[in-house]
Amino acid sequence: MPNHLVEPFSKEFLRLYPRANLLVVGKGQMGKKRNILMVRIATGQWDGIVVSHSAFSRLPVRPGTEVEFEQSELRQIEDALLAEQSGNRDRRIIKALERAKRKFEARIDALPFPATDVVRAGRRRPE
Repeated sequence: MPNHLVEPFSKEFLRLYPRANLLVVGKGQMGKKRNILMVRIATGQWDGIVVSHSAFSRLPVRPGTEVEFEQSELRQIEDALLAEQSGNRDRRIIKALERAKRKFEARIDALPFPATDVVRAGRRRPE
């Protein structure tokens, strides 16, 4: 959720559901006590959890999960690119898909942890 909408959304949520157990995580709440917050999220009986975009981007993600997500996105782009190339489609769409493919390949290569050979082997190449 965009940072500037966390408070209004939370107020509206509680107005609609006054008995709800709502956890609101703003941008300033993801400091050194992140682990405590993760435990509260995992073990609490929350009806809703509202997390700002900046706080959400600071949540830890396992390296394999991030690589899998990026590669899944890359596969979707490659599939769309193959579909567009198989027909006589608009060249602008093909160029845009090729740019997107290069962008995702660069993102995978720039991840702060090494992608294993097994994960890299999952990257499909057009035939």
